Amino acid sequence: MASSRLAAAMFNRMDLLTCFVFLLVLGLTQRLHLLPSVPLPEEFLSDAMIRPSGPVLGEEIARGPRRRLLEAPSQAEDREAQRRMVRAAVERWKKEQRARDKREMNESMPDTQPPKGERYLLGPKITDWDEQRADYVRKHPGSNETRQGKPKVMLVTGSQPGMCDNDVGDFLLLKSLKNKLDYCSPRDIQIYYSTAILDRSMDSFWVKLPLLRKLMLSHADVEWFWWMDSDAIFTDMTFDVPFETYEPHTHMVMHGYDSLVYGQKDWAGLNAGIYLIRNSQWSLDFMEDLAQFGVKGPMRDAAGVKLFKELETRPMFEGDDQSAIVWLMVYHPEKYAKHIYLESKYQLHSFWPTVTGRYEELMDKYHPGYGDHRWPLITHFVGCKPCGKIGVIEYEATQKCVENMERAFNFADNQVLRKFGYEHLHLDTFQVVKINFTTYKASEFDSHPLKYRQLGI
Repeated sequence: MASSRLAAAMFNRMDLLTCFVFLLVLGLTQRLHLLPSVPLPEEFLSDAMIRPSGPVLGEEIARGPRRRLLEAPSQAEDREAQRRMVRAAVERWKKEQRARDKREMNESMPDTQPPKGERYLLGPKITDWDEQRADYVRKHPGSNETRQGKPKVMLVTGSQPGMCDNDVGDFLLLKSLKNKLDYCSPRDIQIYYSTAILDRSMDSFWVKLPLLRKLMLSHADVEWFWWMDSDAIFTDMTFDVPFETYEPHTHMVMHGYDSLVYGQKDWAGLNAGIYLIRNSQWSLDFMEDLAQFGVKGPMRDAAGVKLFKELETRPMFEGDDQSAIVWLMVYHPEKYAKHIYLESKYQLHSFWPTVTGRYEELMDKYHPGYGDHRWPLITHFVGCKPCGKIGVIEYEATQKCVENMERAFNFADNQVLRKFGYEHLHLDTFQVVKINFTTYKASEFDSHPLKYRQLGI
């Protein structure tokens, strides 16, 4: 009898030992990701063994010896943990980078306030730039023309020196630059993208003045400079600006209306986010006069008060270049009105809320090449500030801006992709689909770019 009880006890111990070894091996294989993480079947556990209280191995023990088995994380959980760690590290790095950028910007160069009562100078005074340019072109024949015999043009744009204050801003700037490259490359238009503030006294609206002056003096071969804000997108990829049609006395071209500027003194009668300016002595002098409204500090604040009082509908804020241009044209027409042409035959600027929701309608009725209200040359996202900080209050407005910028980009990108047999599935997505043209001659396609039929996915 005693021997039989001893044998039964040894058998139970061996059974427990076997189960324990099995559990140990199973746990190791899960830890090494050799097997998926699955709950143990109930039949492998006896009342004398560890029984988990939940469906996953390693949770609190319901009864039996008070032991705890650690749960082996799955591969998906490991990957998600790694992603969280990387995202946290990237966010810390971005925060440190932005703080460093702001600190360096404040320490990089001193303010250049002029002595009281004296004019601010963008640089050394030049009075014979037209003669210098003429001499350069005479020594380098054809240097001021493209391969097509048109005036040489440089598009100038840019963004802030540091990273954007939100995660989507840098991505939108990249797409905006890609859009400008798509438009300019086939036309031999050079692009200069600036991320530098050349004069800390000329920041915000005014950063373009010292930059354009430097570019003019260092590129005597360029006839026209085309300033374009980073939040503006080309939306007619086939329209060509008629530079050669502007009179020799025209030194600046802006989107605007004479009736609003001269008749109503409306500060929004023109738009200064996109304009053409000739490489000339007049332009250098004009930028010098304009800069007097924009010197950071008391001069800019005083200019804001002056412009608020003397222009219609202008809100009260610091001096800006658009209001200053309107003021110069209204109060000194003999010096500026003749040389600044307000263009309205094509849309050098179209305000985005009035057009982005109508793109499908335009696609049904018209085709690219008009450049006017039927198919605007440029859609300008005034007020969107894609690179700025996004708070709770601004989130909804920013989201609307982002969505419509994507539509504008895809609207323009379709005109590029169609030459390769593709287009976006619709304007709200980056996905593209193949298309089948009903015309096969390149010359016909260029003149009728919308003769196509969508095949589907």
